[in-house]
Amino acid sequence: MSIPTKIRIHELAPSPNCMKVRIGMNLKKVPFKTIAQDPMDRKALVKAFGQPLTPAMQAGDMKLFDSHAILRWLDANAKKGPKLFSADYETMKGIEEWEVFARTGLRRGARPMFGMAFGRIPVTDAAIAEANAAWNEDTASIEKALEASPWLMGERISAADVMVAPGLYWASGPEHAAARELPFYDIMRRFDLGPNRERTRDWVARVMAWDCWVNPAAAGKKSAKKAAKAAKAKPAKAKKPAKVAKQAAKPAKAKKSAKPAKAKPAKKPAKAKQPAKAKKSAKKKR
Repeated sequence: MSIPTKIRIHELAPSPNCMKVRIGMNLKKVPFKTIAQDPMDRKALVKAFGQPLTPAMQAGDMKLFDSHAILRWLDANAKKGPKLFSADYETMKGIEEWEVFARTGLRRGARPMFGMAFGRIPVTDAAIAEANAAWNEDTASIEKALEASPWLMGERISAADVMVAPGLYWASGPEHAAARELPFYDIMRRFDLGPNRERTRDWVARVMAWDCWVNPAAAGKKSAKKAAKAAKAKPAKAKKPAKVAKQAAKPAKAKKSAKPAKAKPAKKPAKAKQPAKAKKSAKKKR
């Protein structure tokens, strides 16, 4: 199955679950458009998808909801970008363990935080302190995993990172412009992961660099390179030689314009072109 050219994602932009999908789309270099969902009126969403939650995606004639389901579909069908899941049995089981953690392991801090932000729970210093203690305790396993490798499953970003990191975003000191404009920002900024979580905060920032709501530079081909550098991704390093090759090719064009005066325009441009072709074919053989 090929990726449809028109993908629409119904979303609540600040939602960690919607962040997961945007990150996945940008990592896999799949163009998409978002449709802002009114949290107080979900009738159209229910009518279209049979359920009220975001994110919900329409890709051509196909409809799909649940962030993790969308990530699986994305990884199975998009050919570009890093592989988010794995063909290795043990690695896949590890990713699924982190998936369970993403769904259930952060509830003690997340539920009161969002409850206060949306006015469902009274905002009190005691409740915030209790939630922050839970954030610190529940992220101990993440900090430990990041001591051994830059990503949860090793040396490369995977679905484990995409599923878990957005859930920690609001407790990691968000400072980007879109977050500061939200009416509940002053409440959210009071939540924190606590002491001895430097690796976790750095890791969250690297993953969130792929979210175009947090980092507008994450959308599109040119800006994806910037996000790749922020996430310390290997594809960005592989593209650097191509830039050098283009710069090295420019002097050859200058020689063509400099030597027509010697009445041998046909021979010398031909000599300049042959080495260039040889280099290209040599690269392909490698």
